[in-house]
Amino acid sequence: MAQKIPVGAESFDKIRTHGLLYVDKTELLVPLCQDVIDGKMNVHVFTRPTRFGKTLNLSMIERFFDVAYDGAPDVFENLDISRHQGLDQLKNRYPVIRINFRDIDPSSPDQTKSSIRSTIMNVSQDIISRYGYGWMSDNVKGLMDSLANGKEDYPVCISAIRMISRYLRNGLRWPDGSLVGNAPVILIDEYDAFLHDLDKAPQDRVDEVTRILSKFMTSILKTNEDFSLGVVTGVLRLSQTGILSGLNSPVMHDMFDEGTGRFFGYTEEEVRKLVNEHVPEPLREKAMADARHMYDGYVFGKTEVYNPRSINMYLADGDFYSNPKEYWEQSRRNYFLDSLVESSPQSVQDMIAGLAVREGSEAVADVAPATVYQDVYRDPSSETALVSCLVVSGYLKAVPLERIGTSLVRCSVSVPSREMAHAYSHLVATARARRSNGNGFVDALYSCDGARATREFSSRLESHSIRDPWSHQRCKEHLLGYFLDRFFAARAEAETGNGFVDVLVERDPERGAPPLCIEITTTDEAGTMDLGRTLELCERKFEDRRYGSGFENAILVAFAWDRKACRIAVKRTSDEEWSE
Repeated sequence: MAQKIPVGAESFDKIRTHGLLYVDKTELLVPLCQDVIDGKMNVHVFTRPTRFGKTLNLSMIERFFDVAYDGAPDVFENLDISRHQGLDQLKNRYPVIRINFRDIDPSSPDQTKSSIRSTIMNVSQDIISRYGYGWMSDNVKGLMDSLANGKEDYPVCISAIRMISRYLRNGLRWPDGSLVGNAPVILIDEYDAFLHDLDKAPQDRVDEVTRILSKFMTSILKTNEDFSLGVVTGVLRLSQTGILSGLNSPVMHDMFDEGTGRFFGYTEEEVRKLVNEHVPEPLREKAMADARHMYDGYVFGKTEVYNPRSINMYLADGDFYSNPKEYWEQSRRNYFLDSLVESSPQSVQDMIAGLAVREGSEAVADVAPATVYQDVYRDPSSETALVSCLVVSGYLKAVPLERIGTSLVRCSVSVPSREMAHAYSHLVATARARRSNGNGFVDALYSCDGARATREFSSRLESHSIRDPWSHQRCKEHLLGYFLDRFFAARAEAETGNGFVDVLVERDPERGAPPLCIEITTTDEAGTMDLGRTLELCERKFEDRRYGSGFENAILVAFAWDRKACRIAVKRTSDEEWSE
């Protein structure tokens, strides 16, 4: 009888304990165990697209090492790792600290610090749940309780994992009272998740957030002398942020790593075995062909793999007569990738859009396995940056052709499967639509059409959350980033008249465009929820401060802003009346 297929399950212990389908990836443990035996204290970093089994593999590693499972049923019996009997000495002999960066909030430095405190609170609660209080001294118990209840300040939390590691190594005991004596295994999931929410934040905020997270990661895995093994997962292999590069020579396993290619995703042989087990015999060849066409096409190292989640969903649905469905979806919106595609120049957009025109389309492009985030952020026009991010995020397949120096791989790139063709086309089309809509807003400003400008920008605000921080500063950053994304020469706090206008878009001789002087007033500043009244107050600033004086034919833009709503008035310096 075929095993029940787990859909969305990410707990290795539950899958094995309940007899659910598990495609064996346990040999991934072999090099990790060898590092522990050799006492190397290595940090292994695995980067793959979302939905390719990173979290499940992390759960499998946790289940193998965690001392909390000592005496529990052997869920590794008959799996590949059981053939390596010399590694049994490590099984369930180490405390485990598991940390998830998914909930790190990068919206401001203060929010980042606050979310680190929350993360430490969750880790502390997990440690107490796993190992209890019996091994703790009164001082350790007091600190752990304080961390678990969120009572410790950020300076203590930033170094808390280092302290917890030392406590576990020197204090954790077996039921008979003897010392366990092993330093913990530290597991970090989704270390780069914060990038999804940055949404073209100002560079100073990006730098400050990455500095905070770099300090946090350094405390966990660099200055910490009390861990046996570190394992980190994510999508992007970030370079020069300090988050990874600040560690002591991490062992990188990116998409081009041949040694670990088969451990993420399902191989052809594995899918064939699953089809034989779950599909009626007369339909097996059709099901195999459908699965290959719809869900195959990724290449990790030299191994071609299928999307494992989509295969599981396809087999679980059990409808092998109809055409296979599309199951791929992002677990959360990736603002970083959205912004990168949207802000890329037309020539680059045309190239990536061409890959979706017809099935089997290919292009030769250079791919950077390591993403220098600051370079991507400062130069979104780079074809290499955009293609690299599309590859590592799972939107494009990359087949290596040759190495270009030490940092690039020249690849044949294409859309990996029919399933991804729709998601890829949607990503590109949506970015182009947003860009087109954005040009409508710019056209409205230069045409001095306030009503149209309000409609165009209000449509853009619909994609944002009411929970976003809509302070005056955040609104200004949002608007400045909007123009910079479209390669306008723009700056904030520009001196004009008797003050400093919020955003100045410089005269553009190539576009034949006059300068734009933009001033923002939020309803919070105006003390009223009435956008009309707020707009009047904003218009008055131009009169009182003589904004725009000194610029010939400048266009003045009064911007009333209430979170996801706005109202805009526009006029030339030579006009008497505002266009609303």
